[in-house]
Amino acid sequence: MNSFYATGTLSVAAGGTVVTGAGTLWTMVLQPGDTLFADGLLVPITTVDSNTQLTLGFAWPGDALEDAAYVARYDSPVRYSNAYLAQRAQELVRAAALLEGTAPYYVARAVGQNAPPGAPVLDDIYVVGGAPTGAFAGHANQLAQWTGTDWAFTVPASGWHVASEANGLTYAWLGGAWGLTAGVSSVVGQVGAVTATQIGAALQAGGGLVRTLAGRTGDVTAADMASDLLGAIGYAPVQEGTGVSQATGYAIKIGAEPAANAVRLTVNSTDFGRFKYADGKVAGTGFRDETFGGVLRINMTNTLSLHWNSGFYYNVDGNSWVLINSSPSDERLKQDIAPLGDALTSILALQPKTFSFREGLPIAHTAGTHPGLIAQNVQTVLPRAIEEAGMPPTIGENGPEVPAYTGTYLRFSADADKQLITLLIGAVQELAARVSALEPD
Repeated sequence: MNSFYATGTLSVAAGGTVVTGAGTLWTMVLQPGDTLFADGLLVPITTVDSNTQLTLGFAWPGDALEDAAYVARYDSPVRYSNAYLAQRAQELVRAAALLEGTAPYYVARAVGQNAPPGAPVLDDIYVVGGAPTGAFAGHANQLAQWTGTDWAFTVPASGWHVASEANGLTYAWLGGAWGLTAGVSSVVGQVGAVTATQIGAALQAGGGLVRTLAGRTGDVTAADMASDLLGAIGYAPVQEGTGVSQATGYAIKIGAEPAANAVRLTVNSTDFGRFKYADGKVAGTGFRDETFGGVLRINMTNTLSLHWNSGFYYNVDGNSWVLINSSPSDERLKQDIAPLGDALTSILALQPKTFSFREGLPIAHTAGTHPGLIAQNVQTVLPRAIEEAGMPPTIGENGPEVPAYTGTYLRFSADADKQLITLLIGAVQELAARVSALEPD
């Protein structure tokens, strides 16, 4: 295990005590009392202020450095205590679980900032607008963070969220654009009938996605609201005479029938009966040969039943009900229980990497560079955490096309994160036992 950290670069003024980092994660690895080595000089670290800022024990004795290489040596005496080692191991377990299950969430001063602010504060974050100027030029829609001397830019990935301090709204990066995660709840200050223009202006405040109502004039009707708002988020409401092969004047009604655990379809006065969602199969012959964008394919002639009972269950041809996304952990449901054993060796065999995905993949993936694990490496340690899957075809206007990627690929199994976390917990316990054995009574 390394006894030093040297990731990223640093900048420091001659005679200064504040060190600024780029591409660094100092709060994750450094402690007060560690030693900073750069340009042939050694200076102790007094405080670790953030992932990108350190405070030195005395003024930097050398020349000013800009984006310079460095080494931070792990000299702090606190590192050798049992409590510290156990705490850091637990933090790594929690960090691994968070990285597996969540997308980043940031708090920004403002979203849609085209011009850099005049007096930024250290670590301030802004989401650059679509027409950036000055130091923001060329970084449209990116996250800009002030390092104290310059702006550091980050390209967002799908699913990232940003809360704006300027207007109190939350935005998500989806489909190549920042959009509000929720609509405006009210139109403030309006008296009497609310016009479409007023609603549109409220919805657009802060750069929201829904904009079409702003083009209407006069009072807004229920039909206007349904057509414009649903259409703006990708839904086309079925209206009289506009459905496929639908004759003008037909009324389509869908209602719920809770006593029968069903929904019911009626066209004009013709009752098409119940659509069961607790037992039996959907009216007709079931789901058949439907392809949805190369992502979901259903080819089923069996009887499929769906049921909700504090969880979502399915049943095929009367077989036992299966809870979707279930992960039972009750000891009474398990057998052959034995200690894990030698978890630390397995953890040390894993090889964390940084990577980005190739372009044009027909499977879901995230953009940008990420830390993570490679399936082939994980497979040597936890074979059941990796599974083989077939590469889906790409879908064109006329159906499936010849895929750019063929064959199979490796992916994490549904419970891979639980297997990795279990290994990490075992490794923490082994480390704690070793440290306890080394400490004097």
